[in-house]
Order: sequence, then C-alpha cells, then structure tokens
Amino acid sequence: MDIKQAFFQIRILHAALFVGVILFAGISFAFHNFMSIGDSLVTLPDNAFYLVLLLAGLLLWLSYFTYRNRISKIVKGSSLKERIDAFRSAAILRVALVEAASLVVIMAYLLSGDRMYLIVAIAPLFFFISTFPKEDKMIETLELSYSEVQQLNE
Repeated sequence: MDIKQAFFQIRILHAALFVGVILFAGISFAFHNFMSIGDSLVTLPDNAFYLVLLLAGLLLWLSYFTYRNRISKIVKGSSLKERIDAFRSAAILRVALVEAASLVVIMAYLLSGDRMYLIVAIAPLFFFISTFPKEDKMIETLELSYSEVQQLNE
C-alpha cells in the first residue's frame, strides 16, 4: 500500500467538502446580491445569531474532541492497515463536523441575509484549511516507525 494511495481518497473528500462549502457560500451571496429574493427569506429572532454561533462553535469543538478521542483509541500494536483505516475514519468524521458547522452558518446567512454570518463562516473555513491531511502529520500522529513508513512506500 502506497502512502499516497492511502491519502488520495481522504484528500479528495476533504477538498470536495471544502469546495462545496465555498460554492454554497458563493451561491447564497449571489442570491442576496444579484437575485431579487429581497433582504431575507425569513426574519430570524434577535438571539438567532448567538444560537448559530454557539452551534457552530459546538460542532467545531466536537470535531476536535472526537478526532482526538478516536486517534487516542488507535492501538499501537494493531496492524498498519487497521491504524491507517482508523486514522482515515477519524479524519473523515472531523471534516464532516467542520462542514456541518460551516453549513449551519451559511444557511443562517441564506435565510436572513445578514452578512455577519458570512464573517462567522470564515472560522470553520480556516479550520478546514488547517486540517488538510498531510502524510507527515499522519506518520507523526500514528507514531509510525521507520520500517512501517518504508512498508507504506513499497
């Protein structure tokens, strides 16, 4: 198993989710600025901004916590394939929760037209970028030995 093949799927998925969020934000922005849907589709309550902010923050925290929890449960003595699969599973769950945080905020913007939501949506996007899967990060996280890295590259 080549290390590049092991990460190809997760990188594609990560990039696809990121591009999907960017496209959804762009389409939402276009609807409010270039289409005739008005300032808002619905009137959100005054405390909706704080609720959306809280929900997005909770999802970001949950993504970090579940990732760390799943990574800590990877058994060092298990096979290399099992550890890589567990890492891939943890990374996919993390990026899915980050996407959910982004989509909640962008949906609030789409419904309300308040551009403050777009500003808040930048935080999950930075988290998206910072968590892009890298080979050296996986090797460090899984604490792979030199022989295991060589086995991956064969």
